[in-house]
Amino acid sequence: FASAGGSETPEPTPIFGENVTVNNADELLQYVAEANAATALDANATAGKTLTIGADIDLTGKTWTPLTRWIGTLEGNGKTISGITYSDNTTTDNVGIIANIVANGNNIKGTIQNLTLKNCSISSTSAEKVGALTGMADRGRLLNNTIENCTVTATKKAGALAGRTSYASDDVDGVPTLLITGNKVVSCTVTSSDANYAGAMIGLIRSDNNTYDISNTYVYITTVNGTVASTVEDVYGAAEDAVLKGTDTVTVVAKEEAPSIPLTNGMQVVIYNPANKKALSSQPASAGSYYQKGVNVTLADGKLTGFADTEIWTVVANEDGTYSFEQGGKKIAMQDSFSSMSLGAANDKWEVIALGDGLFNIKNVKRGNFIEWYASKNNWSTYTSSNAATDPLFQLAFFEVVETEEPACEHKNTEVVGAKDATETEEGYTGDTVCKDCGTVVAAGEKIPVIVNDPAADSTLTIAEALALGASKAHNTYTAGKYYVVGEITEVYNTQYGNMKIKDAEGNILTIYGTYSADGSTRYDSLEVKPVAGDTVKIYGIVGQFNGTAQIKNGWIVEHTPAVCEHANTEIVGAKEATETEEGYTGDKVCTKCGETVEKGTTIPVKTPETVEPAPTGDAMIVVVAAVLLAGAAIALISRKRRFN
Repeated sequence: FASAGGSETPEPTPIFGENVTVNNADELLQYVAEANAATALDANATAGKTLTIGADIDLTGKTWTPLTRWIGTLEGNGKTISGITYSDNTTTDNVGIIANIVANGNNIKGTIQNLTLKNCSISSTSAEKVGALTGMADRGRLLNNTIENCTVTATKKAGALAGRTSYASDDVDGVPTLLITGNKVVSCTVTSSDANYAGAMIGLIRSDNNTYDISNTYVYITTVNGTVASTVEDVYGAAEDAVLKGTDTVTVVAKEEAPSIPLTNGMQVVIYNPANKKALSSQPASAGSYYQKGVNVTLADGKLTGFADTEIWTVVANEDGTYSFEQGGKKIAMQDSFSSMSLGAANDKWEVIALGDGLFNIKNVKRGNFIEWYASKNNWSTYTSSNAATDPLFQLAFFEVVETEEPACEHKNTEVVGAKDATETEEGYTGDTVCKDCGTVVAAGEKIPVIVNDPAADSTLTIAEALALGASKAHNTYTAGKYYVVGEITEVYNTQYGNMKIKDAEGNILTIYGTYSADGSTRYDSLEVKPVAGDTVKIYGIVGQFNGTAQIKNGWIVEHTPAVCEHANTEIVGAKEATETEEGYTGDKVCTKCGETVEKGTTIPVKTPETVEPAPTGDAMIVVVAAVLLAGAAIALISRKRRFN
């Protein structure tokens, strides 16, 4: 925009709008700041907006200000926001990375979905409701979010997902329901001075007997006031006047799950001791030995080397849950006595015990001995050790042996194929990146727009011309010169910056990001007369595109023609009765919308006193007397007739 002196001053392009994607910390912080500013002017400013997280965003070391009120859709897109630290010990409002998730009077619901919030710390000693994601979800949807390794500290209602949830967001089969489904809370810590309102996921669930759907909730090793959550009731601090749905699908894990056994029937494996880098062989340690040989192996970059066919065992998964290990049709086993192992002996079933971190004990079912690398004897053996789980000699690992295919091509030698320059009449193409070795298209090219030469600066463009000119520019790139464009306003969607859309007679629509007075000195929100939808404006500004949308940036409103009113609704103004001393007035017909006088009234003459008629004289008297006599005769005649009757 321009300062009062007329010189250009750079200003970040506003990004708060209908559908916005943010890809880094600065963009997210800018969006939140603009959304909060818009909400301060209009509580429903975020209604219907969509914010998409386009990449993982780390806010470590950044100053976070919560999004105060959200009525739009925050699409996490499976991405992670991490590193937020926020503390507010003065507010009595709600505290979270989003303070309030609500719905407006038009039944538009705030929704947060498919987002992971990780390594965050949210605290308040004064707020009524505190949550890592939101302090309060009032008719807002919380769907498929993950809160991981976050800390929430409060004195009142507290939960890793939300401090409190209230009232229904949706009608599900005729039942008012608040949707809080598919959410995960992993390794979080929730602390509140009010133990009644502290939950692993939500501090308080409350409304007027509405249904709360908490289906498919997953809580994993999360501590609430020093105790690890272990039951469905630990998921929420309290549920008041609420009907809970989906509790049978809630999973609460209070301790680390035992690692699984990575063995399947028919798998081929090398059994080795990682601490001593020895693999179990079917060959004897020496000629005539009863003990198995140890073969030196090396594990690097996930690949084990140094073994041969004599160290590869085929896994047999027995029906009773035990395992056997076979080579050449014989299984490694133990006899009824001795600590050595041999192929084909009777006791060939082994229990595999997972220790974590990819380590295992292998215990003979019949004898109870554990397989060990007997380092002092330099051979494999077995022993009934009580320390097998912690002794490195007994801690074994499996390496799966798979048939190796020809190494995949690394596409180190490439060339660009099919490149074509754009012209003023035809699109171009950047060309495909193709591997010379295998012919694979490593990266597809992109279309290059038709070349559009910038018109002369200060010329007037049609909206169609402005759209074409903007589309020819790269993202966030604009013309050097400014242009005039005329159009009818279809909407003003940001009343602070004056972001608007204008159209022409053909229906082409152009976006204007930021508008100012005719000299560029006054922003839209400070204009005395603000153009509105239906008005015609002439805009002067630079043309380019942002996120694929052609636009004029920081346009000056050099002409403004209000819309023509059809005077559909009128009223009579200034009507006045005439008197014997003053004229009256029928009143003007005035439009109630624009105030224009549609029809002027007319003057009503002064009223004159009624005239008293004088007594008749002369001929007039004779006529009167005759009339009286005739009337008397008529009366007499009528009277006679009545007598004869």
